[in-house]
Amino acid sequence: MLAYLQIRGLAVIDQLALELTQGLNVLTGETGAGKSIIVGALGSLRGSRGARSRPLSLRAGAEQGVVEAQFIVPPGSTAEEALARLGVAPSAAGDGGAELVLSRVLSRGGRSRAAVQGALVPQAQLAAVGECLVDICSQHEQHSLARLGRHLELLDEHLTDRGVGSVAKSRGGLSFGALLAEYRQRYAELRRVERELAEARAVLGKDPALGAYWQHQLEELTAVDPREGEWEELSAALRRLHSAQIVTERLQQVEHELSLGEDAVTSKLHALERQLRAVGEAELSAVAEPLESARLACEAALSQVERLLAREASGESLAALEERRHQLATLRRKHGEDLIAARERLSQEVGRWQGAEERVAALDVEREAALEQALGVARELHQRRVEGAAELGRAVTRELASLHMPHAQIRIQVEELTPERLHAAGLDRVELLVSANPGEPPGPLSEVASGGELSRVLLALSAVSRGRSGVSTYVFDEVDAGVGGKVADAIGRRLLGAARGGEGSQVLCITHLPQVAAYADSHFRVEKVTRGGRAQTRVVRLSEAERREELARMLGGAEVTDSALAHAERLLVEARKVREAPAGGVRRAARARGARRRTSKRAA
Repeated sequence: MLAYLQIRGLAVIDQLALELTQGLNVLTGETGAGKSIIVGALGSLRGSRGARSRPLSLRAGAEQGVVEAQFIVPPGSTAEEALARLGVAPSAAGDGGAELVLSRVLSRGGRSRAAVQGALVPQAQLAAVGECLVDICSQHEQHSLARLGRHLELLDEHLTDRGVGSVAKSRGGLSFGALLAEYRQRYAELRRVERELAEARAVLGKDPALGAYWQHQLEELTAVDPREGEWEELSAALRRLHSAQIVTERLQQVEHELSLGEDAVTSKLHALERQLRAVGEAELSAVAEPLESARLACEAALSQVERLLAREASGESLAALEERRHQLATLRRKHGEDLIAARERLSQEVGRWQGAEERVAALDVEREAALEQALGVARELHQRRVEGAAELGRAVTRELASLHMPHAQIRIQVEELTPERLHAAGLDRVELLVSANPGEPPGPLSEVASGGELSRVLLALSAVSRGRSGVSTYVFDEVDAGVGGKVADAIGRRLLGAARGGEGSQVLCITHLPQVAAYADSHFRVEKVTRGGRAQTRVVRLSEAERREELARMLGGAEVTDSALAHAERLLVEARKVREAPAGGVRRAARARGARRRTSKRAA
């Protein structure tokens, strides 16, 4: 059950906090007040960035939007398995349940963060948990009902929720969901083989000269034999050698000045020293001693210079390194900077070219085997779908009778396609057909159903699927569009029945119909107010007196009249009687009304 929802920085919502209760929670308010933003925010906890037709946007001036929801998770919830995979444990709460907090932060530029119980998780993992906690049924799903692919998805969702089923148990009694997962694996393998086969055939059909060209390029690369990281090593070595060349030039100049040439320093010092000592005077000999020390120091420096020059001469050859770098630079211009990857790629191309005929033959055999495996599972899926389609059609027809469509007949047609038309979901083409009136043959929804009838079909489909997936919170966003009067009342009763479906059951409904809003256990008005010169959304929980005013406004428009107030009071009184009926009374009453209608038809 969704206990608390907080939204910040989305569209017209600055800050919003909503405390919900068990049972039927209804949101009403003028168009544009922000009701669907609340639904979109909940959808973001299921991995989306808003409804398909209403993507969430940040509030002007806000750097990020935040959605945070607190759920009460009952024992045995399907969310427990998803949480276990994450290694996350909810906090203990009363009545044996547990508290779980999901959050989503949307930032400018499209980036977002997701968290479960305060721990950051990938969005896919947030969605895996969120889908176990809340389900959303929107009026915009009506448009998707016109898409045949959606009909197949609806049938598969129903069968996945249903469990093992009673047919096609040859694969160890696999559930439909497990069988569908196996098919997807088989189909993915088939597509992989087909892609490789197409590539092999493309290689086989190429000009032989292209293969020879690849061979030449590979031989060229192999001859040079580039090493991983060699370009960077060469560049560093060349920089070092260029610096060493400057050092060598300086050392050679010092060597020349000290010992080479006519004016060598050591030679001059030695000559001056001899001249002074040759005189034989003690004073001159004393002068010769510093000259001798200077000569010896110069000779010592010369020895160090010669050692350094010898070391530099024994190092790498600058010319050899420059030649190697030139070879690599030529190849890099042809093949790009990563020569190792280029050699590997060319090796693969040459290998495929040389063994193309053998590879095509082998892949043909592999494809036939993969196709047979995929077809085998697809045919089992078809059998499950045929049985499930009949069951789902009967169940939806029963639901429509309780929604004032007593003559409606739903038939779900499952057509098995030829193997050439195998697709990602199997061999089936599924279409939901409806006959809304007696004597009319079933036809496509988009051709024979009005907007109000589409709304009821959508609600009936949702009602049939509920209770199997383990989700306890259901959100209905204006699924009552295009109806009114008794039909609206029937929808309100049906939503109330869904909200009373079991321990912890909860429905959050957005509606413009007072007949639906009257059945609320908790009624909230969503309104747009101006604060600080800016519009923002506010949500107010209504008292019984305020509910009467709100329903009167919904009945009469901007001006609330006495007659509208009286009508609103009658709606609330009638709805209160239904709400206060014993548990299960709502559903039993709906079934009884449907039985009376069928009896009257037979009598007529």
